[in-house]
Amino acid sequence: MLPRRPDGNDVLIVVPHPPPYSVPMPPSGADRVAVPHLLGLEVKSARRLAHAAGIVLVSETLDGPSLGAQTWPGRWFVTSTTPRAGSEVERWANVVITFAQRGGGEAPVPVTTEPDASTPLRAAARPRSAKPAIDLG
Repeated sequence: MLPRRPDGNDVLIVVPHPPPYSVPMPPSGADRVAVPHLLGLEVKSARRLAHAAGIVLVSETLDGPSLGAQTWPGRWFVTSTTPRAGSEVERWANVVITFAQRGGGEAPVPVTTEPDASTPLRAAARPRSAKPAIDLG
C-alpha cells in the first residue's frame, strides 16, 4: 500500500537504480597464463604455485569434497595435470590434478639412479642412533 498525502492523494516513491555494472573485457587471448610444472610437488605447495600463476587446482571429482579435504591429513603429491605443464589457459581456469599419498620420508618422484653410500645425500638419509635425547631414568 502506498503512503497517502494529507490531501488524500497517493505518494509515489521513485528509487533510482544504479547503472548496470560492466567490466571492460580484455581482448581475446590477452589474459592467458601458462600451467606451471607441478608433477611431484606436494599438493599444498602445488596449490600455492598454481595460485601465484593465476590458475585454480581441482580434483577429478568436481562435485565431491574440496581438494583440501581430499588431501588432508597426510602427504599427497601431484601425479598428473590436465592440461599439461606449459599449456596456456585462461587466467583462473581450472586445472585438474590427480594425486597420490606417500608415506613419511619417501621421495615425491621416483629416483632414477641410486647413489652409493659415500655420497653426502645417502649419508644424511641414514637413520640416526635410537638413543633418547633426554635420560628419563
